[in-house]
Amino acid sequence: MRADQRAEPVFAGLALVSDDGAAEGPAAGLLAARRFAPGSAWLALATDMPLVDPATLAALVAGRDPQAVATAFLHADGTPEPLCTIWEPRARQLLERAAATGSASLRRLLGGARLLAAPDPARLASVNSPAEEAAARGRLRSQDG
Repeated sequence: MRADQRAEPVFAGLALVSDDGAAEGPAAGLLAARRFAPGSAWLALATDMPLVDPATLAALVAGRDPQAVATAFLHADGTPEPLCTIWEPRARQLLERAAATGSASLRRLLGGARLLAAPDPARLASVNSPAEEAAARGRLRSQDG
């Protein structure tokens, strides 16, 4: 998390890991997590992916390859999803090198990842606009009923 987010009430009482500025965006969060628990694998899930469900996460965990850099799903178009991914401890060097060169695109770092077919690729949708939010809410409502 960024330092300016620490005061938000939603985080009260939680153990927090702050970005240090070595990178920006999600890569900064993963690097901070590495410093917090360097030997741990981290399951990264973007907050703008509200359709990811327990079955999707279970498939990711079941398909995990601890010997790979990461385990990630492929989108329907064949691109890997870096933010519904298990990042292994060995990814640290890649993340640090990318941050040092200013090219911390997580998707580019998935070359050594185990790539899985998503059980339901539509669940990997990111919600970044009002139209995408309306579509996601509609899908969630239809699943509830």
